[in-house]
Amino acid sequence: IRGYGIAPFHQLARRLLNRQGAPPLGEIAGLVRRNNAGGIVDNPTEKSFEFVDYREIPYQLIGDFSAYRHVEQDARVVPMYSVMGCPYKCAFCSAPAQYQEIRKKWVPFEAVEVVDHIERVHRELGANFVYFIDEDSFVNIKHVEGVIDEVRRRGLSVRLGFRGARIN
Repeated sequence: IRGYGIAPFHQLARRLLNRQGAPPLGEIAGLVRRNNAGGIVDNPTEKSFEFVDYREIPYQLIGDFSAYRHVEQDARVVPMYSVMGCPYKCAFCSAPAQYQEIRKKWVPFEAVEVVDHIERVHRELGANFVYFIDEDSFVNIKHVEGVIDEVRRRGLSVRLGFRGARIN
């Protein structure tokens, strides 16, 4: 499966198990397969981001969370997204090629949803450092301010780090 794969993989598993309501192979986004004649069939990928609800992330499968930290620091780190994509076309970056087929290039999550996710990992995993792995968090500074303001409003004792920032 090319592109985002959670929903297509689920559809493929349902098809292979002959489950009722499973789409035909030709309708599963990003599926690459051989047809009966041995030729390659390459289904188009989705034209939008695949969003995963943070409540569906199985954090309980992490047996020992203590390994997720900054070396020689007392920071229990959880990576997460606050936005999907990047609207820029920097020559040094892979994002323009990666998001070429995506219609809307930058989609922020609601600040309240982001902080709900932060609150969950803080409460359940003891995370005290959230590292945003966004391509670019700062396309709209109001988005980042909204997340920071909501963290403060709730009194959460977590530090925030940002990977993606374009400095012009």
